[in-house]
Amino acid sequence: SMEGIVKESVLGLVVAGLLVALTHTPSDAASDKTARDKNSLVGPVRTVTTKSSIFSETESYDRAGNLIEAVTHFEYDKTSTRHVLTYNQKGDLQEETAYEGDGALVYRKQFAYGYDSAGHQTAVVAASQDGTFAHAEFSIYDDKGNLSELTFVAGSNIYRNVLDVQGHIVY
Repeated sequence: SMEGIVKESVLGLVVAGLLVALTHTPSDAASDKTARDKNSLVGPVRTVTTKSSIFSETESYDRAGNLIEAVTHFEYDKTSTRHVLTYNQKGDLQEETAYEGDGALVYRKQFAYGYDSAGHQTAVVAASQDGTFAHAEFSIYDDKGNLSELTFVAGSNIYRNVLDVQGHIVY
């Protein structure tokens, strides 16, 4: 149905938004910014609600600035999806779990990280609860420690960005 297609598209955008908030963006690559910082929220913001005619989303942050929950309510069919996120002591996302409004599990993803000898995060790989590949992000740094290439892989889609020394996308 058209409502199902719209809901799936909106949910896809919401999940993509979560990924952007959770993984570094090119200009943030050399920093230890939290999701709250990356979303341009200033100060001790704990909750943000965004509303449109199609859906509303409420994001909750912990004291450290990590996104810990995102709840999306779809207006047209009165359903919701809740994403719960947990982090390790370093602040790396360890698990993302999504639930329908009635509490039924939609998916659970676990994350693993790789680092180079300089301590730069070079890989983030997510696997679903059954161990299947969900998505991955790979980062390459130049000899000065600047992020020079970022590759995101999800299913059969591969997105690659090359960056200048200031972290701006060249292509």
